Amino acid sequence: MTPQSQRPPRAPWFASVTGRVDRRPEPRLAVALAAAGCLLAVIGVLVIATDPLVDSGDGDPNRIPGLLASLLLIAVGLALVAITRDGPLTTAGVVASALGIPPLLLFATFDVNDFPPFNVDVVLGVSALAWLALYLLPPGKGHAFYLGAGLFGLWLYALEAVEGLFSAPFDLFSAFAFGFSPQFQPVPAPDDFDSSDPFTQFPSEDPFRGFDAPDPTTLAAITLFLAVAFLAAAFLLDRRGRVGMATPFTLAGIVLAPVGLLFLADDLGTLGTGLAFTALGLAFATGGAWVGRRWTTWFGGVLVVQGLATVGSELVGDDASATTVGLVLMALGLVAVAGGWVVTGLLGEPYETVEGPTRFVLGAGAGRGTSGPDGSGQDRSGPHTSGPGGTAPGSPPPWPPGPSSPSSPPYPPYPPSPPTTPGAGSAPTAF
Repeated sequence: MTPQSQRPPRAPWFASVTGRVDRRPEPRLAVALAAAGCLLAVIGVLVIATDPLVDSGDGDPNRIPGLLASLLLIAVGLALVAITRDGPLTTAGVVASALGIPPLLLFATFDVNDFPPFNVDVVLGVSALAWLALYLLPPGKGHAFYLGAGLFGLWLYALEAVEGLFSAPFDLFSAFAFGFSPQFQPVPAPDDFDSSDPFTQFPSEDPFRGFDAPDPTTLAAITLFLAVAFLAAAFLLDRRGRVGMATPFTLAGIVLAPVGLLFLADDLGTLGTGLAFTALGLAFATGGAWVGRRWTTWFGGVLVVQGLATVGSELVGDDASATTVGLVLMALGLVAVAGGWVVTGLLGEPYETVEGPTRFVLGAGAGRGTSGPDGSGQDRSGPHTSGPGGTAPGSPPPWPPGPSSPSSPPYPPYPPSPPTTPGAGSAPTAF
C-alpha cells in the first residue's frame, strides 16, 4: 500500500470537495426535516405560479409568474448553498435550486397551441445537463443530490429522445380525440358510395395509424445499458475510496436495472422474469457486500425474494391450493438459506460482526476472523498481515481501532480540505 504522504496530489476539483467525494453524508434529523420541508414549500410555490396559466383575457396564458417563481427558487437555493456550505439550510438550498429547474423550462416552452403544451425533450435534457453542471461547478459542486438528479435525468431524456416515452400518451390521446372529431368519418359518407364498386375504400384514414407506441425492448436496452454503466462507475469509484461520489451512481443503477427487466417481462415470460430478478438480486447482494454498501446488499435480498416468488408462482400454476403454494415457497426459501450457508462455509465470507467489506477466500471456513480480542470479530492487536487491497505484511491495519463504517476504503482516507469558513471542515451533513 502506498503511504499517504507518497500519493500523487489530487486533481484540484477533487481536492476542493474531498469531504463530499470520499464519504457519504451522515444521517441527520435536521437535514431530513429541511429536505422534506423544502420539498413541500417548492410544491406550494409552483402551484401558486401555475394558476395564472389559465386564460388571461387576451387568449394567451400568463407564464410570467411561473418563470419568476422558478428563477426565485433557483437563485435563493444557490445563495443558501454558497452562504451556509453545510447543514440543513444547505440541504434546503440544494433541493430548491434543483427542483426549480424543470418548472423554469416548462414555463419557458409552454405553448397552449401545442400538444403536449411544453417541450418534453428540452425539459428533460436541459434539466439533466443543468443538474450535472451544478454538481461540477460552485457553489453546489460536490453535492450528491445534483449528481443523482442528473443521472436520472439523462435516463429519462434517453427514453424520450429514442422512443418518445413521455410524449406517447399525448399522441395517443390526440389520435383518440381525432376519432371523435367531426373531421373524422369512420364509415363512408352517403355521397361516397359507388353502386358499381361494392369495395369502395373509406375516405378517412385510421386515426391511430400515425401513433407509434414505444418499443419495450428498446426501452429495456437503453435502461439496462445505463444501469450497467452507472454500476460500473460506482464500483470503480468505491474501489478508489470515493464513496460519496459513488453513491448517486449506485442508487441510479439499482433503480434502473429492475425497471429494465420489467420492460422485458413480456419477452421473458413469468419464469424468465423470476429467474432474471433472482440473478439480479444475487448480483446486487454480492456487489454490495464486496464494497460494503448495506442498502444495496439488502435490496439485492429483496430482489431475490421477488424473483423466487415469481418462479414459485409459475411452478404452481393458476389453480394451485394454498398448501401447494406454501410448500413451494418454503422449499425455495430453504434453498436460499442453504445458499447463504454455502457462501459462508465454503467461500469463507466473514460474519456480520467482522469489520470491513466482504472478501471471499475459498476454503477459509465459516465466519473467519471471529476471534478478535475487542469483541468486534477482528483482531487488531498487532501488525496487519493480510487484507483487502493487497495490504503488505506488517503495514498498519486498513481500519483504525474502534467502530468504523464497513464502506471505508481499504486505505486511510485523504485528510479533509482546509476549512474556508467556520465549520467547513466538519463532517458533511447535507446532500
